[in-house]
Amino acid sequence: MKMKDNVLDGPYYVYSKNNLSPFGMWPLQSYKKKVLLRTLIYLGCNSVFIPHVCKAYEVRNNFQYFFICIPSVIFYIHVMLKMACMILNEDKCKELFKQIKNDFEIYTGESLRILNKYAEQARKVNRVYVYYFMGTIVAYNTLAFMPLFLDFLVPLNETRPRIITKHMKYNIKRIENNYFVTTLHGYVFNILGMMVVVGFDSLLLSYTQHACALFQVVRNELKDTIDKHEIEVTSHAAKDANSRDVFYQEVVKVIIKHKHAIEFADLVESTYAVTNLLVIGITLGFITLVEFETVQHKDNRALGIRFAIITIVELLHILFHNYPGQRIKDHSLRVHQSCYDCEWYREGITDECKKLLSFMMLRSQKPSCLTGGGLYVLGMENYATILKASLSYFTFLSSV
Repeated sequence: MKMKDNVLDGPYYVYSKNNLSPFGMWPLQSYKKKVLLRTLIYLGCNSVFIPHVCKAYEVRNNFQYFFICIPSVIFYIHVMLKMACMILNEDKCKELFKQIKNDFEIYTGESLRILNKYAEQARKVNRVYVYYFMGTIVAYNTLAFMPLFLDFLVPLNETRPRIITKHMKYNIKRIENNYFVTTLHGYVFNILGMMVVVGFDSLLLSYTQHACALFQVVRNELKDTIDKHEIEVTSHAAKDANSRDVFYQEVVKVIIKHKHAIEFADLVESTYAVTNLLVIGITLGFITLVEFETVQHKDNRALGIRFAIITIVELLHILFHNYPGQRIKDHSLRVHQSCYDCEWYREGITDECKKLLSFMMLRSQKPSCLTGGGLYVLGMENYATILKASLSYFTFLSSV
């Protein structure tokens, strides 16, 4: 991508922009458009969320039906939580975009190539993530219309029993008795809600990948600076004071870029920390309920398959939140390894530069991390713990 291009309007952020813009969640939209679209999606989600809550309250004394209602309630809480995060952290998101745009304009050569490489990686992962999750939600909801399609294509002497995917109470008999209207209502807002979710998640990955790229740029420039100085020392061109000053200034530039990478990662963390905690907590509760329902309906193969699909999707959703955290942690720690590998203690390096590199090494020992409210560190190790606990719980329920 050329420097004159606006990276935010290019292909790297297309999945985030396309899924957030229809709801006024894209931070760079005009104020009036954002207010209008946010109001519409908020009212729309509540038009589904409230009937779900009413139905759950109505059947609260019936344990089995109550738990069937809860996953849909949790889903819409999840959607509105991510909407709230985008709205409340809009200024931080704008600052992140500003820094990303500046980096693509300022960095050149190999550093710019690294930024493009990591942004392209994020785009490819986001494409798979968006298509998979949107395809799954469409397939899951389309199952409700299968009896209608079969009655039309292969009619029987009697209508096939309807599949109820949503349990809602509108308090309007005319609507509640219309299967097509209630099912289509839930179908539409399930898809719209999932668009908000995948748009939010894909933006998180894009931010994270840019942070990883910044750490990689630091490693690359540190290596180039040391290698260049080594050549000068070997050729006896670094003995004069001017050459030593140039090397010192180059090291300072690398340290400034390292500081920028850390600050960018910290800004991503502060933007998403609370939301990560709530999302992971809600998702774990969601998985627990769905696993319970899967066991309760193990004799109903079609329903069991649908619940199993939801469980897999939610586990992948938690994975997608933990994966960026692992990436940032690994890349920030690699800076420490690069400092060590550059042999900063060599005789050809001045004492001033040795001090700078040693401080940089000490700082890079502390990794940059994404957390859930500072309580849960996002990473593959903690994800494996969650997955193990989930499978153990499911095995326990199956054996009861």
